[in-house]
Amino acid sequence: MSAASQPNGVAPGGSAVDFKKVAERVEQANDAQPDSTKILNSARGRFAEHLHGIDAPKPSLFRRLVPVMSLAAVAAALAVVFWPEANLGVQVRGEQGPVEFVDARGGERVMDFSDGSEVRVREDSRMRLLGVTPNGAQVALERGSAHVSVVHKQKTKWVFSAGPYRVHVIGTQFELKWNPDTGGLEVEMDDGIVEVEGPGLQRQRVTTRQKLEAFAEPASASLYLDFPSTEQADSADGKTSSRRVKKSVEKPVVAEKPRAQGASWRQLADQGDSFGAMNAAEQAGFTWLANSMPRGDVLVLGDVALKAKQPSRATEAWLAVRERFSGTVGASEAAIRLGQLADGQRDVDGAVKWFRQAAREAPNAATAPVALGEWFSVLARAGRTDEAKLVANEYLKRFKNGPAAAAAREVVK
Repeated sequence: MSAASQPNGVAPGGSAVDFKKVAERVEQANDAQPDSTKILNSARGRFAEHLHGIDAPKPSLFRRLVPVMSLAAVAAALAVVFWPEANLGVQVRGEQGPVEFVDARGGERVMDFSDGSEVRVREDSRMRLLGVTPNGAQVALERGSAHVSVVHKQKTKWVFSAGPYRVHVIGTQFELKWNPDTGGLEVEMDDGIVEVEGPGLQRQRVTTRQKLEAFAEPASASLYLDFPSTEQADSADGKTSSRRVKKSVEKPVVAEKPRAQGASWRQLADQGDSFGAMNAAEQAGFTWLANSMPRGDVLVLGDVALKAKQPSRATEAWLAVRERFSGTVGASEAAIRLGQLADGQRDVDGAVKWFRQAAREAPNAATAPVALGEWFSVLARAGRTDEAKLVANEYLKRFKNGPAAAAAREVVK
């Protein structure tokens, strides 16, 4: 048998190999090498390491940035989907501070919006900003006229109210006029399209160079549309003439023409004459007022009705606020009033319902501590102690120094 065929650890002839001694002799041989050989072996080793580095290159800067860029793109996409858009900003030109009511007595005033839209409130006119969204605004022309210029974007949505009428705008320019004493509305288009709804109108569309006139009369509403004639012009300068078409259409029962006789209901209310104010409101059309005036005035109208011992009319006014201005603080104010009315009528369930709704729908508004305070007070007076303690604890957790904090501590004892 040759040495190559011998089992491991066995030398030819059958004797065992001492591997330890062999390793020692190899080490001694290496030590005996000249310095030049050692240096050469070391250089060969470093060169081999260098070659290994070349075979496995480090990632390029672009490759290292790809994962980071991908994560940034995903984060940006999620932000677009889930991050809420900011509401439009609005400012009266040349003035500072928040905008809610614009009174143009003494000269025209301009409302500038952050999307580039503007509303020019003409002299001696009144306009109220009811609310803004990321895509538009809700504005009420209380009296007079205004020129509207709305910038058209993908989701633009504006609503201009004038009495019982609503003008729906996407992007356009037009002149809007409203006379609350006669119930007369006028929309004159410069450019674009609007849709008008209200007494006698079924979402009437008005386009470029058209003019709409409508009157909230007791029996009908008259609609005039002025637009260029398709006939050939007969004038020497070649300008086209226009023709006017009149349509008479049925008017919903809720719209009544206000009849201005003597002092207005608001003047009488401000003088403390609730019964006289209610008589004036009935003459002007109580339902019409509740469905056309700004939310603040409708809330006061309900207050006047309650003082005049007409709770059904008060309820009508406050429900109108909740329907017309749903989602606003005004709607929560109306809910609190409805709860107080139910409490005064000893309707515990009704009061609890309205106070709870006011507290839940506007948890961060100034109405929240009022609603919670009224809520636990009603429950405590009704002997519903466990429920009262829960609401009182919520009040103390959120408004520990609120006006009803002392009463809440009494309830939770």
